[in-house]
Amino acid sequence: MSARQRGRWWTVAGAAGFALVSYLERTNISITGELMVPALGITKIQMGEMFTSFLIGYAVFQVPGGMAG
Repeated sequence: MSARQRGRWWTVAGAAGFALVSYLERTNISITGELMVPALGITKIQMGEMFTSFLIGYAVFQVPGGMAG
């Protein structure tokens, strides 16, 4: 296997790992969101802003991710 092919596999593995971690974070925060509000002393509006930050992050990186794919 050439160095170029190994680099491609590392790139794919890194992207897959990042996708997995992102999925786990989004799933965990949606499940624990109700417990986080009183524990952190934040409002439901602030919690909604946290959820929106995930949406904005995904929306911003859709085009560069598609181009890289």
